[in-house]
Amino acid sequence: MQKKSKLSKQCVIVVRTTLGRIYQTKNMHQFCRPPCAMPGCQDMDQCKQHGDFYDSVLGADARCMRPREFIVFDGSQCYPELVVTFQVLPACIRR
Repeated sequence: MQKKSKLSKQCVIVVRTTLGRIYQTKNMHQFCRPPCAMPGCQDMDQCKQHGDFYDSVLGADARCMRPREFIVFDGSQCYPELVVTFQVLPACIRR
């Protein structure tokens, strides 16, 4: 088995997106589809009764409510703007 090189390339993709109506939560669920936007819906992540759904989900850190992740369910709401490829150098090479 071959060891992974410490100098392997890394990649970050910067994406622009439209979020539309955002459902904000402190407790992330495993959303497979957009949550129901009807007030008082008890089964918001699996609702099949209503036709009104949020466009995206914003998961925030429960301690300070800083955004942690954005979930978009429709791929046409976002597009990659920039692809950054970089290589992390070992500590002995850095200056």
